[in-house]
Amino acid sequence: MDRTSLSLFGSNGSVADASNFPLSEIVSAYGIKETLDTPAAAVTQWAEFMADVAFRVPPLHVTLAHRTSNVLVYNIEATNPYPNWTSSYGRANHAIHDLFLFNTAEDHVASALREGYHGTVVQIQSAWLSFCHAIKPWEPLNRDDGSLGPIFTFHNGPAGSFDQTLEDVVGKQTATRWRNILESEATV
Repeated sequence: MDRTSLSLFGSNGSVADASNFPLSEIVSAYGIKETLDTPAAAVTQWAEFMADVAFRVPPLHVTLAHRTSNVLVYNIEATNPYPNWTSSYGRANHAIHDLFLFNTAEDHVASALREGYHGTVVQIQSAWLSFCHAIKPWEPLNRDDGSLGPIFTFHNGPAGSFDQTLEDVVGKQTATRWRNILESEATV
């Protein structure tokens, strides 16, 4: 494994020993194997890979590593409602749930988006308040049947969805990539 890749994987604690890490299979799944020395040749694919390793896979890694805990896993598809935040507007992004949970800067949400915004705020606040009062807003992730579910997804508006498998949440291709990373972590 090259030094940059080891640094990326090692930074979140998911790879302690890279000697057996199957980097070749994982980077092939992302379509970046041929660009290891020239990442700029596949910027979009590298960005997806790095976002998965840094933000998306670690919650599952932590969940699977803590076998005695009942861990509630959620996914955010609610999108950023702030038009002045041009780099993330209209997309789900890292820490967007905090904006809804704490209902920050409502006055910056475009009026056309406020109804959906309010629904998302209520949805996320309700789940967190239930959890704080020892009421499970959904069932914990099942580690034993291989489904990596259920996972609750927060959507724009007043209703989210329950998905029974990781594939239901992120699609087969992405789930396969994430499972490859998670399985390789278990062997190192």
